[in-house]
Amino acid sequence: MNLSKHDKNLVSLLMIAEVLTKSILTECDKLLETAPPDKVQDYMVILHDVEPLHKSLIALNDEISDDVHKVLGETETDLLVDSVLSICVLLEEQSPKQINKVLKAAGIRSADIVESFFK
Repeated sequence: MNLSKHDKNLVSLLMIAEVLTKSILTECDKLLETAPPDKVQDYMVILHDVEPLHKSLIALNDEISDDVHKVLGETETDLLVDSVLSICVLLEEQSPKQINKVLKAAGIRSADIVESFFK
């Protein structure tokens, strides 16, 4: 693949998608350990559906890995990885209410996020 600096957002989103799908799989595995019998099938369906996506994202990110530093630069790549991991930990460990407090403290309004998402 021949990526350039014009592909920063795409490369960033692909990296985020890989980390988030891994986080989803990890969370489902944790939930399965203590899941009531009526929830086990739900978590298994999620694992079944997300695992192939995660593997595809790993393969795609491996394919573009040589271009990542060219597109983002080493400092920006490190910052992105740290930010993504922090967000995943927040989502795994905190309630939505607590996450919203963090966003507000950072000056990020939920309405702005929703508006940007639907543009």
